[in-house]
Amino acid sequence: VFQNSSFKDNVAIKDGFIVGFGDYRGKVEIDGTDKFICPGLIDAHAHIESSLVTPKEYYKAALLHGITSIVIDPHEIANVLGEKGIRLIMDLSKNTPFDYYFMLPSCVPATSFETSGAILESEDLYPLYKEYNVLGLAEV
Repeated sequence: VFQNSSFKDNVAIKDGFIVGFGDYRGKVEIDGTDKFICPGLIDAHAHIESSLVTPKEYYKAALLHGITSIVIDPHEIANVLGEKGIRLIMDLSKNTPFDYYFMLPSCVPATSFETSGAILESEDLYPLYKEYNVLGLAEV
C-alpha cells in the first residue's frame, strides 16, 4: 500500500487465514490470475449504536470500505439497558461474515448528571469477560 506496488505469488490459506506466500501445494488450488488480495481493515473503536442499524446491517456498509473487523464500545446501549443491552448487541453480531469484538463500557452512567436506564458495576461486567470476543475495558 505504502509503496504503490504489487507482486505475483502463490498464497497459502488455512482455516480462512493467509498463512504464507511462496511455493505451496494445497488440497484445493484456485487460479488467482488477474486477481488481487489485500488485508481487511480493523475499525479499532466504534459505537455502532449511533449508526441506528443492527450489526447485521452495519457490516454490509463497512465491508464496502474494506473493513472486516470492528471493536465496539457499546456504552450507549449499556446506558439504556445495562448488561442486557451489551448481551443483545453481542448476540445480534453473531453469524455474520464479519469479526465483531467488544470492549466493555467502564462508565454507565457516564456522570452523575445523566439520567440513564442502567448502572453497571464491575461485578456486572465480570461474566462478560469470559466471552471469546471481549477484549477488555473501554474508555477508562
